[in-house]
Amino acid sequence: LGETITVAKGGTGVTTSAALANTGNLVLLNSASSTVDVSQIDFDSTYINSTYDDYLLILNMLPANDAQRVRVRFFESGTIIDSSSTYTWRANGIGGSSYSGGKDEAASHISLGHSFSAGNAAGEGCDIKLQILNANNANRKTTCMFEIINQSSSDNYRTEEGHGGLNDHTKTIDGLRIYFGSGNISEYVYKLYGIKK
Repeated sequence: LGETITVAKGGTGVTTSAALANTGNLVLLNSASSTVDVSQIDFDSTYINSTYDDYLLILNMLPANDAQRVRVRFFESGTIIDSSSTYTWRANGIGGSSYSGGKDEAASHISLGHSFSAGNAAGEGCDIKLQILNANNANRKTTCMFEIINQSSSDNYRTEEGHGGLNDHTKTIDGLRIYFGSGNISEYVYKLYGIKK
């Protein structure tokens, strides 16, 4: 919106596009969907930058290959951070009557889960809520919290939740990559928000 809007039906004021953009704590930065195979989804400095320290990603994906787990990496100064011992992650899974967990404190990525995976048939895939914290704070580690629901064969729901982040507190990030451990992403729908403090 590039102009002032008059409030109708007895309204007493006006609002502007700038005022609308600053309503609430979440600001929608980008949304997209696709049914074309891609190797990963990257969010560059157009969206992950110094404007916000915290971000929220809501994402649904379907892997091209069966039985896949979701991984996350960050960018620093436009370059992917993928060295060994760069990340830490922990995940706890609940599926049916089983409970299990996993961790890695010297990883080359953050794994959004350990025990369960997403299927690639109709009605399968995964639903993700990923919150990124301290993206621009060189005194705090960039971390994330996640919840993921994997749908696999026989319409089983398998839930995992956990956290992860960079091991180096001096790094600030300007990008995010989401991908499966093997193969492409065949479908996705997402919304990325900046979180105002």
